[in-house]
Amino acid sequence: MPLVPGRVDLQPRITKSLPRAKGGRAQYRSRCWRPICSGCGTKRPGYDRLPAGRFEFVPLWGMAVYLVYAMRRVKCPQCGVVVEQVPWATGKCHLTTSFRWFLAGWAKRLSWQATADAFQTTWEDVFRSVKHAVEWGLARRDLSGIEAIGVDEMQWRNGHTYLTLVYQIDTVKRLLWVAEERTEMSLRGFFESLAGDIKAGIQFVASDMWKPYLNVIAEQIPSALHVLDRRSQHRKAASGDR
Repeated sequence: MPLVPGRVDLQPRITKSLPRAKGGRAQYRSRCWRPICSGCGTKRPGYDRLPAGRFEFVPLWGMAVYLVYAMRRVKCPQCGVVVEQVPWATGKCHLTTSFRWFLAGWAKRLSWQATADAFQTTWEDVFRSVKHAVEWGLARRDLSGIEAIGVDEMQWRNGHTYLTLVYQIDTVKRLLWVAEERTEMSLRGFFESLAGDIKAGIQFVASDMWKPYLNVIAEQIPSALHVLDRRSQHRKAASGDR
């Protein structure tokens, strides 16, 4: 959705440009169109209009860009009185969808704080943009055909603080699951998120000899071939554990 001076590529079309206001903000008047209910996605009669709000767009040449719009509420027989659906933003987020994807893309190259500083926004906005991208991807990812997984833990922060990680390690190499701690609950959440046919299709699993992981793997996919990490076995043998 490009935004350039004098043009907004969104519906409704711009029909009249008003004089530029102080602070470099241009105001536009648009044709009226029937609002869409954000609950059911159906065009409904308008109810009232809320005060104008600002939606943050991708900065141009280091200058902040905002879309200023007074959201309407619709009277829907199914959903009641709700805020209308608009094409440039979702929910109560003050960032446009274009800016959220822009920040999420840069957050893969820079730290979240560096991304916020570079584009004149906040760490929280970058975090929410990344969360939006992750949720969008999770809702659309295809988990069919998973035959082999790897389970591992990763230490993060200071002290004994860990994350539980689950990877697909067959023809596709990708991260499937991240959970805090390395407990049985951390790993069990992954298997509970899978449909029954997906879980039944897992034939191989690789992990170390961390007891909570062994318990959950035996409980959730008992027929899968379990490959244990050789280094973990050597460390366990050297320590005298049985």
